[in-house]
Amino acid sequence: MSIPKVFISYSHLDEPWKDRLVKHLGIAEKQGMLQTWSDRNLLGGDDWLAEIINAIERGGVAVLLVSHNSLTSDFILNGEVPRMLARHNLQAARFYPIVVEYCDWEAVEWLKRFNLSPRDARPVGINKKGERTEEQINLDLTEIAKEIRLAPPPPAASPAPEPLTGECPYLGLDAFTEDIEHLFFGRDDFADALFAKVKRQNFVALVGPSGCGKSSVVQAGLFPRLRRDTQVWTTNFFQPQENPFLSLAAEFIKHWQPQASSSAFINQAAMLATELKDAQRFIEAIHRTVAPPDGRLLLIVDQFEEMFTICEESACRAFLDMLLAVKDIAPVTILLTLRADFMGRAQTPGLCAWRAKRARRIRACGYR
Repeated sequence: MSIPKVFISYSHLDEPWKDRLVKHLGIAEKQGMLQTWSDRNLLGGDDWLAEIINAIERGGVAVLLVSHNSLTSDFILNGEVPRMLARHNLQAARFYPIVVEYCDWEAVEWLKRFNLSPRDARPVGINKKGERTEEQINLDLTEIAKEIRLAPPPPAASPAPEPLTGECPYLGLDAFTEDIEHLFFGRDDFADALFAKVKRQNFVALVGPSGCGKSSVVQAGLFPRLRRDTQVWTTNFFQPQENPFLSLAAEFIKHWQPQASSSAFINQAAMLATELKDAQRFIEAIHRTVAPPDGRLLLIVDQFEEMFTICEESACRAFLDMLLAVKDIAPVTILLTLRADFMGRAQTPGLCAWRAKRARRIRACGYR
């Protein structure tokens, strides 16, 4: 069982009263029955405000020495008291106001609802004759120390909920990937249709609104189906970015040389990006990537709209022409994911000719 901690809030002008209270509480403290804390516990270099707040938050009893000094202190009224009362209202600590000097404490609305000590809210040490005596001071402080020592502890806090150890199935705007296929639900019919279309066609466009899950259905829906297919598939998933040839080259190099150093990777990707602008080199890269003898590459150009937003027009045209040139003569299927609001921008001559033949199929791929 933890030792109750007693936080003492007071004005430094009332420090003698704080010291006398600490001495009376010291008997129980020596017996390990409680622990007192005031700002005089601060050490050199301490973040004093953080330490005071921490002491209030850890305290089981919050004592306020009531006087005209404390009730006119901005720091006590605005810094300490609100936190002490908040702890009391949550039943996390017991608020214990002690009157040490005559003052008009009844003018303080939040204080009026508490029973103040000593009895009848008279200041510490004032006897029935209205005189302050050492004997009465000791009697009052002894009684107060006993009350604090015997004060019932605040109700035990509810045990913290067990930490979640499972996987959160809600990824926000992050895409689902193949390794978390088990968390991807609700798109089985669509993933089956996409799989069938990829098997039949060598050029497929998956079109849908932003954030609808196009990348997710490809990675967590289509990819697992490809792995279970009798056809041996290799997947190459990339975003065009500013230079689609370089982005694709980087994916090829990662597939061929997964252990390559950073410098080697950068240099080889740059060299391959130049080579891929030649159709024959592009086809050779595809053959090098697929599993012999009849493997097939699924080349996924994700976020295809980047071709029209951050890619130079000449590079965009050259890359699209290359995709259309190799799709019928290499073991490759090309899958584009495109935001629906960019359909108008995707009206290149090559794509328009292809789209005219397969307009119905493109719409069928729309992600609804």
